[in-house]
Amino acid sequence: MRVPAASLRARQAGSDEPELEDPGVPGPTAGAVPPPACPAWFELVVLVAAAAVLSFGGVGLFLADLGHYSAPLALPLGLAGTTVLAALAWPRTRERERGDTSRGAQTAALGAIAVAVAQLAWNGVDASRHVAADRDPGVYVLVGKWLAQHGSLVVPATKLWPIPGPLFSLSSGGVYQMPNGTVQFQFAHLLSVLLAEADNLGGDRLMFRVPAVLGALGLCAVYAVGCRLVRRPWLVLAALTALAVCLPELNVTRDAFSEPATQVLLWGGILLVLRAYETGRGSVAFVAGLFLGGTVMTHIDAIIYLAPLPILCAIGWLISRRWSHRRPLAGPIGWGLLGVVPPAVLATFDVQRRAGLYYDDLSSQMHALYLLLAVTITLAVVFVGLWSARPELAHRASVYAAEHRGAWAVALGWAAGVALLIGWALRPAKAVFGPSGPAATVVGQIQTGLGLPLQPDRTYAEQTLRWFEWYIGPVALALGIIGLGILVTWAVKYGRVTAVVLLVVLGGVVALYLWQPSITPDQIFVTRRYVTSALPLFLLAAAFALDVGADAIVRHAQTWTWARPMAAVGAASLIAFPLGTTSPVRNFHSQASWLPMIEHVCSVLGPQAAIVFPAGDYDGATLPLTLADWCQLPSATLLGPEPSQALVPTAQDLQRSGRVLWVLAWSKAEVSRVLPGLSPTLLGTAVSTEELERTLESPPENYATVVLNIYGARVT
Repeated sequence: MRVPAASLRARQAGSDEPELEDPGVPGPTAGAVPPPACPAWFELVVLVAAAAVLSFGGVGLFLADLGHYSAPLALPLGLAGTTVLAALAWPRTRERERGDTSRGAQTAALGAIAVAVAQLAWNGVDASRHVAADRDPGVYVLVGKWLAQHGSLVVPATKLWPIPGPLFSLSSGGVYQMPNGTVQFQFAHLLSVLLAEADNLGGDRLMFRVPAVLGALGLCAVYAVGCRLVRRPWLVLAALTALAVCLPELNVTRDAFSEPATQVLLWGGILLVLRAYETGRGSVAFVAGLFLGGTVMTHIDAIIYLAPLPILCAIGWLISRRWSHRRPLAGPIGWGLLGVVPPAVLATFDVQRRAGLYYDDLSSQMHALYLLLAVTITLAVVFVGLWSARPELAHRASVYAAEHRGAWAVALGWAAGVALLIGWALRPAKAVFGPSGPAATVVGQIQTGLGLPLQPDRTYAEQTLRWFEWYIGPVALALGIIGLGILVTWAVKYGRVTAVVLLVVLGGVVALYLWQPSITPDQIFVTRRYVTSALPLFLLAAAFALDVGADAIVRHAQTWTWARPMAAVGAASLIAFPLGTTSPVRNFHSQASWLPMIEHVCSVLGPQAAIVFPAGDYDGATLPLTLADWCQLPSATLLGPEPSQALVPTAQDLQRSGRVLWVLAWSKAEVSRVLPGLSPTLLGTAVSTEELERTLESPPENYATVVLNIYGARVT
């Protein structure tokens, strides 16, 4: 049935179809933030969730860095901070009225909640219990468990081993022995603080499910921002469902990765940036700055999300041609930038003073990020200064932009789309691009195990968009590329604020990690680089492309007959492909059976044991902090590979203090090598049968089995 164009542009009361707007003509509020396509109550959920993550994590981190963390102190302060942050950014009555109250928007928002809860339940059933420091999640968990029991990131070496000397090392996975007689824990520590608080509240069971809770909250934040980009909320819901079942997203939300916490704060901050521009309220901008600055507390290189903020502020200032338009922006810009400072300062103190060697290891990368931040600040100041000091230059630039804006918009949109298509179709050919980097032992081991040519220096960075194809499907990737091209065009031509904010805040980091992820390239580990920003952005862009395509069909055919099926098929494909990739390994989890074995070993050793591991042993590299956390036992690693008769006087010294020395290792041979005459026995073994296989040139399609053995013998 054909209908008049005027009828298509008018949304009737209670209609689920969005108003159609001619993309060729800016609306009466071109550049303004459009009303969100989700209810106001949904944005309040996101606001409170992000405020809780920042407040509980920030307060606990501050106390832990000072050496005074405790649940009775951190939890009430975290609750008070959550209340204050939510109150500062709480929408006023007229702001709440902008939320979409139609039946379709309400239903889609409830659907988003249902998707988030379903993912939480799914991840809760298959939650990992990572207790060995073999990779990042184990370190986050072990540091969190340590904080829950000891309350301090200021750790004297004697807390881990009572007998100092040249024979022993306290360094192990995630632990650095410092020259000043202390030990430090790897990484930024906000996630570990959240894990500690959960452990204090609900024990290990709740602690292991913190990533799943953060993942559900992150999905809600992505949906809230998506509703300000895509006018059909059910298309946003489809993109959200695709993200929820996507294997990389499930991987980081089933194990203790920092990305879910970053996702909550990043997308919550973007939401408040849009609200601050819409309302002109400095308090909202201040909380937005706090959220974005808080991302640095979750991951050391999250400063890359702060670098675009000066450019974003400069763009907002420059496109407002009159002082009467700029004056309302001055307060939000100032308050927003001020809000970034406190969490960024705390994060910098945390990684430099409580993870100093880790920071030193990444110093060249961090210096580059700080240089990038300095460059963006300088460029913003220079452009704003020139624009203000040279009005004639500003006028000529404005006239030129007005005359050529459409051409530049189309050119840049096509350039973005073509560049992404080249990266997808041509870059994987190593004859064109063959990036390499420092040799990585783990890459060589996986290549050998898979029968691939031995190239331990290969980064596989040429495959980045192919990884997206594996996990979200070629249809979603193609739609995402089209949608990003349109977003660039609309951002330049019409100044659509949602598009501008997403592209400025996320565009640079997405482009950087698509070019070079700078991380060990094994699957599924490498995809954590894209969970926070790139995958959500591509899926929302795909939904945006479907939305724009449906509008174009209606304008051309003057009927909804073909638009609805096209959008429905596209939305179904967004969900079907990632679900198909995930399905063969849908119940994966890490180290699910290891903790009971660890606790059994604790009971065998007894409360008075002291433990040494051989040099180079797997257990010695991954379990010292585990045994300190769950057994409350001191442990150290021998520095030399040769047998050590000095262990006998060490055992005698320990015996005088009421302790019994044990040698533990992965195998009998390793135990016997430490001291001739020892008679090792198997203290415990654990088998994890549903680990994701490690691949390099395909997504994980099968489970892998990982075994942990602990052999031990007493030194008498």
